[in-house]
Amino acid sequence: MSDQPNFVPESAFEVALAAALGAWICESDDNAQAMWSALANIIWTHSDGTEAAYTFRDAGSLIASIRGRGTHMDWYCSGPYAQVSEHIAATMAGAGWTPSHYPPDPDETDVHLVGEDGRMVSHRIGAVTGPK
Repeated sequence: MSDQPNFVPESAFEVALAAALGAWICESDDNAQAMWSALANIIWTHSDGTEAAYTFRDAGSLIASIRGRGTHMDWYCSGPYAQVSEHIAATMAGAGWTPSHYPPDPDETDVHLVGEDGRMVSHRIGAVTGPK
């Protein structure tokens, strides 16, 4: 299940995750990065209605705990956030868990800028409102 015999799941989701994907997460850094992406800013909902959600930091801590080494900073922003691979989604669906994105905040908007190097940079800003 995990490289760390002392890993203690703190929720039903973590029990299911460790059982279904723990060994896979430990197999490679790429797998661990993919799992971080599938945890950060995603809502996982069980068929019984139970939800699990992780911040960037909490997602990194969970990966480090399952792997039995490192800290949250080893995995923090290690991949694109809120992206769930088909493999992870299908595996967790087998345990009754499905991923979803947070609904957009109507008071925020994404601004996409192109830097001098030609790369796209995205920023999320609060809505601009005029005087009332």
